[in-house]
Amino acid sequence: MKNKSGPSLYYASDKNIFDALTRNRVNSETMQDLFLKRNIIVSKKTDRESLAEYFSRLPHDLNDHRSIALCLDTVARKERLTSMEFSLPTTQGQLAKAIGVIKQGMENSGDVVQISRDVDRVRINVKYSLIDYRKSEFSQVQARDGVIEIINIDGGFNIRSTQNEFINAVREDLILEIEKEVSNKGTRHLISLFDKTDPTQRSAFFYELMQSLPGYTVKDVNEVYVYKARPDADSSEDDSSDDGGTHVERVFLRGNGVTRSVQLRRLLSDDNYYIVRVGWLAVEKGGHGQRYEIEARFEDAKNCTGFSFLLRGVYAADPFKGYEISAKRRSATSGEIDEVSKAIEDHAKKLVNSLKDK
Repeated sequence: MKNKSGPSLYYASDKNIFDALTRNRVNSETMQDLFLKRNIIVSKKTDRESLAEYFSRLPHDLNDHRSIALCLDTVARKERLTSMEFSLPTTQGQLAKAIGVIKQGMENSGDVVQISRDVDRVRINVKYSLIDYRKSEFSQVQARDGVIEIINIDGGFNIRSTQNEFINAVREDLILEIEKEVSNKGTRHLISLFDKTDPTQRSAFFYELMQSLPGYTVKDVNEVYVYKARPDADSSEDDSSDDGGTHVERVFLRGNGVTRSVQLRRLLSDDNYYIVRVGWLAVEKGGHGQRYEIEARFEDAKNCTGFSFLLRGVYAADPFKGYEISAKRRSATSGEIDEVSKAIEDHAKKLVNSLKDK
């Protein structure tokens, strides 16, 4: 378990219990169960605050706390994926040892690690907890899932993983452990436009990513984020010269055909604005024309680093209705995620290399 700095919660006070039970997420069934464990029957019509006040004065244990915390827990949003090529010839035995060391260290910290192997890849599923002391006492511990896939390629691996601070740290620890086992340093290849500061080229990256993604055509672009860095204090630009010192850093456009809109063209005509995130609907060229809702972005908008992507869902072709495209979006399967992820990874790397050649 990785803890953020802050005070530690050792015991839930009567006020903590009262505050938690008066929140809307604690339903009547949970309230009744808590009282029933004490052989007390309560009515659904009884005032919530009166019940919370009474229960908070009773002795309560860890099981009570878990029941309350479970009601207050929020479902984590599906996280984006990121990709890194790691070049270092490694045997399967060396990789297995490195993974074993990381697994042991995480389990010693209270995390749950599951490892599965396929023909060309190793998948590491991690269940971990984060503590956020900014939240109320019963919502401070947040359960999360993460994944790291190590896919064999010539001369090394493609490491595809959940994009967040925790999993990024685990990935880095794994790479360091592999280097230790091999007794050599590897080379990291990230999808980044850090060294390409031209706003036109940065926007062109996203246009090309959507328009020429192998195996797919663009049906519609429904989201575009554009970014403009704030001028440095010592910059020759004077914020207060013409615009009264105002600065619009980010603009989010949502709708239909956003890339064809006058609003976007006006923003990009300013040499300092460029695209940092897009959401679009892609149609597969083969098969029955299923539609995929995709998002791609740079986490660090200023430097265009931390590239990540997400297959939000699929509008499937229904074989029972003549392969008519469903109007309802469903979750993507692991096979669909893998197929779309590989297409984005390969094409994004190709685009970055082509920009470097220019």
